[in-house]
Amino acid sequence: IMDGVKKCVTTAVATYNGVDEGIEGEMTLILAENGDVYHCGADPAAHEFNLTPKKIASGMSDIAISGPEAWLIGEDHSLYIWGDYIRNLSSPPPQKIFDGVQKICGNSGEGLLLDLEGNVYVIGHFAIIDMLGLDGRNGLSAADISAELGIPEGELNRLQIELPGRAKDIAICGSAALSYFAVLENGDLYAWGDNQYGQLGLGDAGSDEIVFRSKAAGVRKVL
Repeated sequence: IMDGVKKCVTTAVATYNGVDEGIEGEMTLILAENGDVYHCGADPAAHEFNLTPKKIASGMSDIAISGPEAWLIGEDHSLYIWGDYIRNLSSPPPQKIFDGVQKICGNSGEGLLLDLEGNVYVIGHFAIIDMLGLDGRNGLSAADISAELGIPEGELNRLQIELPGRAKDIAICGSAALSYFAVLENGDLYAWGDNQYGQLGLGDAGSDEIVFRSKAAGVRKVL
């Protein structure tokens, strides 16, 4: 459908205005070699479908999708967000939210961020609630939990993951219950999150929420 493409990512989208109107479908992001970013498919910000690639940004070096959000890393290592109707962001242009970002992974409304200093963060309002084990606690709503934690409802936030060293790579797998991975500069692999099928490589299966060192060592990259 176009030439000069560097990267393409796609995922299912389901987003709503808080009542009963919304849009469902597939969303695709395309990163061109010149740094331009295009969108096609379900547009959760405009509640419409772009049937041909629509330019939404320029000057970008990497892209990812997390639920109804498109995450873009600029050539200045800033992280931008585009397309989340729930947070009433316009499209375009993307909105700058963080500086000093090296890599972003997204899936199912949650994400993992690696900054230039090798620090790893879980990113996303609901992702943080899940990581803290507070989702649904005592029947509290997401808004109640947000107030308790001091996290503004509807805003992106990040929670740092405690690791024993600087990370060089990150990855997420799964669509609902997510598994997270971080590779340290010495090659050690750390994993946490859902382990229902033994995907964390810990030698057993079951649900885990804390960070474990995997049995793998000398790891260069994780997908």
